[in-house]
Amino acid sequence: MDTRKILFIQLEYIGDREQFIRDADKLAVPIANVPGLIWKMWLANPDTNSFGGLYLFESEKALNKFFDGPVAAEISKKPEFANVDMKSFDVMEAPSLIGRSPLGADLEWRRFVG
Repeated sequence: MDTRKILFIQLEYIGDREQFIRDADKLAVPIANVPGLIWKMWLANPDTNSFGGLYLFESEKALNKFFDGPVAAEISKKPEFANVDMKSFDVMEAPSLIGRSPLGADLEWRRFVG
């Protein structure tokens, strides 16, 4: 069985950070519809203009499709995004579940997206 994958993205936002925060809900919809994505947690430290996310993918194949797809390409090419760092990790499921991670939270998002 293919193990779930975590993608960690961190970037510096060069632009109107308040506008970026306001637009995040609209940006979230195409990301939420990425095939194989179980969830994404959005991260922000507006004081340092640092933003990013944790993404949980159902498999390495789904993660690789994300890397080859339009969302990752958009992240990589946006001039407002500087110092983009993307790292992937295997999920250690047993200790993660013991630590109460949201590994099973894969359906709740649908009530927001439709």
